[in-house]
Amino acid sequence: FIVTLLALNYMENKMTIPLETLFNAVKLISNIGDDYDTEEEIKAIELCRYVKSGNEIEELAIAFSNMIDKVNRYCKNLAIITEERRRGIVELSLAVKIQESILPREFPAFPERTDFEIFADMTPAKDLGGDFYDFFLIDENKLCFVVADVSGKGIPAALFMMSARTIIKNLVLITSDALEIIRELNNQLNQGNETYMFVSAFLSII
Repeated sequence: FIVTLLALNYMENKMTIPLETLFNAVKLISNIGDDYDTEEEIKAIELCRYVKSGNEIEELAIAFSNMIDKVNRYCKNLAIITEERRRGIVELSLAVKIQESILPREFPAFPERTDFEIFADMTPAKDLGGDFYDFFLIDENKLCFVVADVSGKGIPAALFMMSARTIIKNLVLITSDALEIIRELNNQLNQGNETYMFVSAFLSII
């Protein structure tokens, strides 16, 4: 009878109680929702640390505790990445709207002029690109228009596009010589251009 009691006590300490403790830890984790560092998670880790059976059950408890920690870190990193991606989508959408607002969109562009008409449209291959067009009257008798394509896509190309467009508009105020405008545009875009971005452009003054 004593031997049987000792055997049962051994089984209880080495098998039954550790398994029950580990089961409770698993049950706590299964009830966790989308939150992290919850009270249930802390309790589950503590329960795993209470398992001191000295056999495979203790090893399983240690592995489960480590898994909880790794899953927690993974979920936190995933949440950060998701938030950054969401913020990036919002910023990209804003950049697209800014780019669209910069390009001429109202047509007829010069309703008071009956001697010519000009229309334009652009549909980027991606959400945000470096293609652009522009046109404006230099004076009553001269129309300048430009069609261009910046290397690459995305926000860097859009920024380079806006820089090129601004430089062209400023240069046209100084000279109406198309060759001189392109030459000076090239010089200014080359300054500090460590990323070696470039723009292929057609400019005409009629």
